[in-house]
Formats: sequence, C-alpha cells, structure tokens
Amino acid sequence: KVTSDAIWDVDLETRSIYRSAAFSRASGYTADRISPSLEWWFDKIHPDDQERVKNKLNSSIEKLYDRWEDEYRFVCADNSYKYLHDSGIFLYKNGKPVRMLGAIRDVTENKRLEKQLLEEQLQRHKAISLASIAAQEQEKTNLSRELHDNVNQILLSAKLFMDTAKKSPDQ
Repeated sequence: KVTSDAIWDVDLETRSIYRSAAFSRASGYTADRISPSLEWWFDKIHPDDQERVKNKLNSSIEKLYDRWEDEYRFVCADNSYKYLHDSGIFLYKNGKPVRMLGAIRDVTENKRLEKQLLEEQLQRHKAISLASIAAQEQEKTNLSRELHDNVNQILLSAKLFMDTAKKSPDQ
C-alpha cells in the first residue's frame, strides 16, 4: 500500500512467486488468472524481449550479483503491451541465492512520451533541413541573377565603348 509499484517475492528454490495486488491492477489479470510461477511471468513477456530478460536474470543468479533490473514489454489481460521496469535484489543463504525481492513499475507513459519527443525532434530536424536547403537555393538564385545581370551590363557597356572607340579612334 506504500507504493503504486507492484511488489514481488520469488522463492528461487521452488521458483514460486508472490505478487502484490498492484500487479493485478497494472496488468489487468485477476488473481485467479495469475500463476504463482516464474514460467507464467516469462510467458507474458514480449517474444522479442523474452530471451534477453531470461538470460540477464539467469546470469545475475549465476554470477551471484546483489541486484538485477531490466525493462521489457509485458502482455496484459486485454492483450495490450505495457513497458515495465523491473528490479530486484537477491537474498543469500550460505552463499547461495534463495530469494529475490523486487518491484515492477509501469513506464509505458514514459516510453510513449519519449517516442513522441523523438518524433517531434525528427520533424523539427526535417523542417530545419528543408528551410536550410530552401535558403541555400534562394541564395544561389539571387547570386546567379546578380552575376547574370551585372555581367550583361558590363558587356553592354564594353560594347558601347568599343563601338564608340571604332567610330572615333581619337577619343
């Protein structure tokens, strides 16, 4: 009741898991649809994330780390996916990990906002690039026009002076 995070406790010897009521609220699964096993949890992780999460957890256990954390997509009862940030600590008995305590935080909204921010930055970058290209093209057009007009005026003046010089070589 102290946090909106879902709290969990895993007995690593039996691979059974306790989850707080906040897990049901976050995932939409009723208590009778939640199996108290790690395998049930692994099965609900998005297929693209499953292997990474399993390997990272098993590696943390094998290497006797103090803590583990990961972020993954989890399928909810309504078949939608939520992004979850999951972290836990290991409890040891005689140098062997026997329990794991942790918390799950729903970071779906954060991920959505990050994606939206990235898309907005990409759109701004595209707009800046297009404006820069348009400005360069305008500058080239102005420069071409200036060169063209100036060169024509100089050539016309030179032609007039040459014609005048041919008619009146003394001048």
